[in-house]
Amino acid sequence: MRGAGPVLLLVPAVAMGMLAIGQGATWDRSQGDQADFRAGAPIRVLGSRTAQLGQGGVYDGMPGVRSAAPATRTGLELSDGRSATVLALDTALAA
Repeated sequence: MRGAGPVLLLVPAVAMGMLAIGQGATWDRSQGDQADFRAGAPIRVLGSRTAQLGQGGVYDGMPGVRSAAPATRTGLELSDGRSATVLALDTALAA
């Protein structure tokens, strides 16, 4: 019976710890989902035959598309054998 007191304190402490871990994970997932929703484009089109620059409005006219945010990514060779990735985004359509 001497161990009953510590056990009675340990069980609720472990239960509250597990509840806090679950709540934290749920909150993180919720924040990520809300950010994805507000960021805009949930669909990304890759490998299009449309020219990358200057042709972003092509997808705006498709059925079910409310808006499109054209972007392109390309590589760039730098000095000393280094390389960089350049990301170009139409800032007029980006929030």
